[in-house]
Amino acid sequence: MAARHFERVTGRPASSREVRAIFGSYGRYYAELFWARPGKLEPFVDHMTIEGEENLDEPKANGKGIILVLPHTGNWEVAGLEAVRQDVPVLAVAENLPNRYIREWFVKARAAHDIEIAIARKGVTAELVKRLQNGGTLALPSDRDLSGRGVKVNFFGEETTLPLGPGLLAERTGSPIIPVGVYFRGRGHHLVVHPPLPDATGADVEQRLRERTQGMAEAFEKIIRLAPEQWHMLQPNWPSDRAAR
Repeated sequence: MAARHFERVTGRPASSREVRAIFGSYGRYYAELFWARPGKLEPFVDHMTIEGEENLDEPKANGKGIILVLPHTGNWEVAGLEAVRQDVPVLAVAENLPNRYIREWFVKARAAHDIEIAIARKGVTAELVKRLQNGGTLALPSDRDLSGRGVKVNFFGEETTLPLGPGLLAERTGSPIIPVGVYFRGRGHHLVVHPPLPDATGADVEQRLRERTQGMAEAFEKIIRLAPEQWHMLQPNWPSDRAAR
């Protein structure tokens, strides 16, 4: 799957070195996640750079809340540290894993990165809407449709689905959707904040959801192409992946 997705992104077969780089990048993500503690975060902050932070200025000023959407590139958890530095502390949604101990460990690990967690469960959407209405910020990794009930998009040349959550929350609250890329860079991390997605203009909710989610897919393509070896997508993500498995 790693080699298949790399070829989908780059248009050429992955070399064995590039496949090793993907797993090395994913290993670094977990090494940093295990290592991070509240008293050990200074090296992360000291070696973090950001571009495009001006794209947060107007959304912060309008008070409508912000929906940050991210693909699984680099160490996306460090976005929480930068969000605090940018005065937009975030709430993220975590998968409701069946193993309670693993679920609780992920919550604690993300809390170390100044990320507040809401577990995906019945009623979580209302909690997220309230957060946005109060001017809060959400950080939603959104390049995998875990529910299987997402919105159809064209993503790297093939139809698949991406989560409907970001588009639905934007529809209900008027909050902007802002794509963010996180990359390993040397000893540190580099964040790229993209401009907010354009306002949806569709005639009905379904059309506007498709428009927003397709816009998110196109932004993710740009983010991932900058460092395809740092995209930690090791699962089937398109219909043809399941047939090729």
